[in-house]
Amino acid sequence: ASQYQGVAILIIGLFLIGCENIPTLNEAEEDVTTRLILVDDVSVEQTLEILSYAPAKIAEVRLRYPDHETIWGFDPANPDAIDDFYSEEEKQLSFLLSNFDPNDPLEAEVYDQLFSDLENLGNPGVPMVRWIEVSGRLEIDSPLLSEVQYVEVPHDILEQRDIGRSHEAITDWTRDAYYVPVGGTSKISASGTFQKILLDDKARAALSGTRDGLEIDTLIKGKSNATCAMFGVSSNLPNFYRDTEIFDTSDYRNCAVGTGFARKLTTWTWYWTWHPFSYFNTKQNPLIRVQYQPSRWCWWEPTLDIACIADGALCTCSRTDMPIEDLIMYNYNEAPGRELYWWRN
Repeated sequence: ASQYQGVAILIIGLFLIGCENIPTLNEAEEDVTTRLILVDDVSVEQTLEILSYAPAKIAEVRLRYPDHETIWGFDPANPDAIDDFYSEEEKQLSFLLSNFDPNDPLEAEVYDQLFSDLENLGNPGVPMVRWIEVSGRLEIDSPLLSEVQYVEVPHDILEQRDIGRSHEAITDWTRDAYYVPVGGTSKISASGTFQKILLDDKARAALSGTRDGLEIDTLIKGKSNATCAMFGVSSNLPNFYRDTEIFDTSDYRNCAVGTGFARKLTTWTWYWTWHPFSYFNTKQNPLIRVQYQPSRWCWWEPTLDIACIADGALCTCSRTDMPIEDLIMYNYNEAPGRELYWWRN
C-alpha cells in the first residue's frame, strides 16, 4: 500500500453479503470505509459510546480475546445492543467450546482457552475492541481513538490481482501435497462451517517466509445454495481475516478465513475457523469442498507494517509454487453437522 499525507490508503474493503436480522449499510458509500483504531483496553460498552457520535448505521467491530478474535456487527441505534451482544456471544462461545474435547491432549489446550473466555465474558477486558469500521467517510474525535483511517479499494489494483482460483490448477485431493496440514476436521451444518487444522514440522516449514500466509476455504456448489454471514466470524489464526468474494466467479459460494501471518503459527496446535452462514439450503444437498490455500503478501503490498492493519483480506495472493489443495469433499447429506476427520496422504 502507499501512504499519502496523513491518510493510509489500504488495500481492503468492506463488502456485505447480507445477514439475517442485520440492517444493510449505505450501499452508496461501499467504496470508502472509516476505520477507527482504538487505544488499548476499550470495552464493548465504550465502543457504543464512540458510535453514539456517529450517524446511525451498522458498525463492524473487531473483538479480541486472549486466544482468538471475532467480528460482530453493532447497531448504535438499538437500545438493547449491549444485552444482545452478550447474549449472542455467550451462545457462540458455548458453541465453539463444544467443538473441542477436554480429554484430548491437543484439544484440551484450546478447550481451556475458550472455557476461560466464556467464564470471564463481560469482565474488564473480556473482550477488548481492536477497531471499528463504518461504511462511508466519518469525521470523529474521541480520547479512545489512537488513529482514524479512511480505507478504500483501488480499482486499478483489483483489476490486476491474480487470485489463482482456477479449478483446473487444483491438485487432486486424494494425493495431498507436502505443504498440506498433517490433519484436520471439517464440520458443516446449516448454521455455518467449522474447520480445524494441525500443522506438523513439514507443513509449518513450507510457510516459513515473513510474508507467507494461508487460507481455509469452504466452497458450496451453487452460489444460490448458501450465503456467507458477515458477522460472527471467529478464529484463533493470528490476525485472521474474513475473505471477500469479489473475485470468485465460479458457481461455488466460498466462505473463507485466512491469515497473512503464518510466521506466528506453531506446530501441533489446533487452529480453527468458524464462518457462519446467513442462509444454507440443505434440501439441495450441495457438494462441499474444503480447501487449503497457501498465500503470500501481494506484490502491491511492499510495506508490511501498514498491511498489518488490514489483516490481509485483499493483500494476500495465492501461490503458483503451492497450488490450492482440496482437503475433503462430500455432499452435505452425507454428514450434516458431523465432524469429519481428514489426514495428509
